[in-house]
Amino acid sequence: MLKLKERKYEFTGKTKVRSHLEWAFQSILDNYDCTDESIEEPKKEVTLYQIRALRSFGNVKAGDLGGYILCEENLSHEGSCWVYPGSEVMGMKTRIFNSASIVDSVIDGDCKIHGNSYVCECEIDSYGGTDISGSASVVGTKIVYDTKIEGNSRIWNSRINGGHFSGNVWVENSDIATDSDDSSGLFSGNARIINSRTYDDVSIRGNAVVENCAIEFAVISGTAFVSDTFISGLMDERVKIDK
Repeated sequence: MLKLKERKYEFTGKTKVRSHLEWAFQSILDNYDCTDESIEEPKKEVTLYQIRALRSFGNVKAGDLGGYILCEENLSHEGSCWVYPGSEVMGMKTRIFNSASIVDSVIDGDCKIHGNSYVCECEIDSYGGTDISGSASVVGTKIVYDTKIEGNSRIWNSRINGGHFSGNVWVENSDIATDSDDSSGLFSGNARIINSRTYDDVSIRGNAVVENCAIEFAVISGTAFVSDTFISGLMDERVKIDK
């Protein structure tokens, strides 16, 4: 007779023990369990546990080892979401679900990562409610504040400090520091922001292309192309470019 090991987890200061029967039943329903392999994060004063797939789903095979999470609330058992080896999820309020993939990244703070989103080689330390969804792809990027990324947005090798990215927007090698609401810090449509810095009250929409620029208090929309330029306006009289 197969002897099932009783497992003990220490999450959020509470001890969680499953009986043999509970463990056998739950293993059928769960995508993963937390192994006894753990790492300490002294700066955060938390212990993270490595996950292991209990069954095959998506690109994950039964028995595959994943990354490290703080608690089971971090990673859903539904869908094909997964935290891959090399990743750490240490935010108590972080939620990863649907088909989201976390690869070689460190996630902390108040974050929701869901849909078919893909996060790779990123550092997210957000306490303002970062939300990554849709088919968004975020690679080699640091996010440090309230940021919303959705649709088919592509964020590559950038630093993001606020902003709302949607549609097919592409951001590459850029520094974004702005608010995240419906009127400012909005990047949408097929906009491209490359090798640029935008900060304060900025909105770039439509098919606009911004390249090698520093932009402050501006609205750039339509099919505008702006290159090698510094743009600055007043908060109540933002510079507007629409071509």
